[in-house]
Amino acid sequence: MKTRLFLMSCAVVVAMLVSCDRVALNEGPTAIAGAKTPGGYPDIQATINASLDKALAVVAASAARSAERDPRYATLARSLRRERDGNWATARVLSPDRSVGVAEEEQGEIDSLMADDPELDAAFSELADELEAAYAAIPTIEITVQNYDEDGNPTGSPYTIRSENGVIDLGYRTFTVQEFLLWVQSQERRPERGFVIDRSWRHSSFGSGRAWPADTVRLFFDTSISGSDTTWMLTNLSRAQSATGIRFTHYAASGSRRYQWTRCNSPYLKIMRADLDFPGSATIGKVGCSFLKMNNRTARNESGEDAFYHEVGHVLGLIHEHQRYDRDEYVYVQRSGTNYDRIFRWRNQRFWFLFWSWLSAVKNSTTYDTPYDYHSVMHYPASRNVITLRNRELWVARERNKIVWGSQNHSTYFTPWDLYTIKRRYGITPNRRPTYTPRPAYP
Repeated sequence: MKTRLFLMSCAVVVAMLVSCDRVALNEGPTAIAGAKTPGGYPDIQATINASLDKALAVVAASAARSAERDPRYATLARSLRRERDGNWATARVLSPDRSVGVAEEEQGEIDSLMADDPELDAAFSELADELEAAYAAIPTIEITVQNYDEDGNPTGSPYTIRSENGVIDLGYRTFTVQEFLLWVQSQERRPERGFVIDRSWRHSSFGSGRAWPADTVRLFFDTSISGSDTTWMLTNLSRAQSATGIRFTHYAASGSRRYQWTRCNSPYLKIMRADLDFPGSATIGKVGCSFLKMNNRTARNESGEDAFYHEVGHVLGLIHEHQRYDRDEYVYVQRSGTNYDRIFRWRNQRFWFLFWSWLSAVKNSTTYDTPYDYHSVMHYPASRNVITLRNRELWVARERNKIVWGSQNHSTYFTPWDLYTIKRRYGITPNRRPTYTPRPAYP
């Protein structure tokens, strides 16, 4: 009996320890209400499925005109049919950790088929254009956000967020309008009716982002990227690869890849340029339609590199440094207004358990037990959103990272602690823990 109780106690302790590996939650639920969008919103999953029916007809026609019976057409048709019948776009949004998508071997067959049948690839490019046009026609999504504390009391002032250039940025999460609507519609909610973003959404669907498999980010450039832009970005991605150990593999923007991405069912990162009110934007980790978008006005200079590496950090799954649960011990953030509401702290979730007759608090966060890094590439510059030191003074931000740590960070803007965190997240070795404690002034 004693043995059984001891084993049961150990099992409970182990279960609690395992549960602590979950992503840290935010400060509380956020109510979204009062959308003022004119007109209705298209059913995104239905739109995708209708397009998949067209794709199946295109594949059948291509297979019929093929001189030989090529089994790759059947492989492509099976994958499209499974995607339509399984509503993969919605399944990815609801549970990004689920294995939903085309198997690696199938993907290889499809890629080789598209290379051998350019007419079919061109047809898929037209299907991608049609979906992009459908998304571009989605009315502006305008939502009013109010944050609440643990007791259900409103904190801060309500603020309005509007979709812009096909993107919605909630401050802690950036995603495409089609991904946002997929989630809303899968919950049988409508933005114009209002709804609450609960913790399960922030945790299970949009936590800190799913890691890229096999430590590899597969990417292609949108047609909005010029040749000189491509060279500049690939140079910086090559430096990021040398610094982090993450492989950035570049593929051509074929019709098939573009179409897969527009269906929110893509193993690729899409890099774009757009008119934005900020230097850049990116999804966090791997999602169904991962993107990195740079402002058209962001120059190909050192300031632009700084912003580019910040977005690359998001792509790899990093959140903002100034949203750590312990940030108030190190910096002061103005406590009122939209700026504060948009950069709230991520919650430090504690799990209490009884072990050897004493209570222990296990911290659950995405910090990997790293010190607060004032110069992290993921930290907003001093004064942005009124972030200052505890004594309300400004400090020299990350713009000198390349000079100070250039030999250690392969001429990127990642600090040694940034690189340590990325490698910890992906299990990349060797990964020696830095020996210095970051301070407002550079070492």
